[in-house]
Amino acid sequence: VTDLTCERDGKRFLDGVSFRLYNGMTYGVSGAGAADLLAVLAGVFPYCAGEVNLNGFDLLSEPLRARRDGGYLPPVESLPADLTAFELLSSVAALRGIGEPKRTRTVNEWLERANLEGLGDRDVGQLSAAQKRRLGLAQAAIGDTARLLLTDPFAGLEEPDAREVRELLELIR
Repeated sequence: VTDLTCERDGKRFLDGVSFRLYNGMTYGVSGAGAADLLAVLAGVFPYCAGEVNLNGFDLLSEPLRARRDGGYLPPVESLPADLTAFELLSSVAALRGIGEPKRTRTVNEWLERANLEGLGDRDVGQLSAAQKRRLGLAQAAIGDTARLLLTDPFAGLEEPDAREVRELLELIR
């Protein structure tokens, strides 16, 4: 990331930020604009100026190639409430190039990994906060992603639920 500048609603929240991240490492970001920064790095939120290069590909000029190996856990409230858990994972798997019949098998495997087996036909909006968090992690990681951007993976979770999320993160790692 080089000289990144971002604005939202006319207010600048990043101004000339530069940094480098290395594969295989874990980084933490906190403070004002942290969630927006992750959304920029995931290619979800546009930036005003600067350069974002992901594994050799520029996010503006080659967005599909730059984002190909990455997964993003958005804030839980932004998951589509009217899709079932299965539909959400299946649509992400399709976008990542997983064809049928492997897609159904992959989605069912991720539902199991996320401790959501038996909940695939439930609307995302009907899931608990902890279940949504695990589903969000599954959608971020499905397709063997090399890089995960996680927005507050433990926010609002009680210890038993946070433990399950940590276990899923370790499984994904």
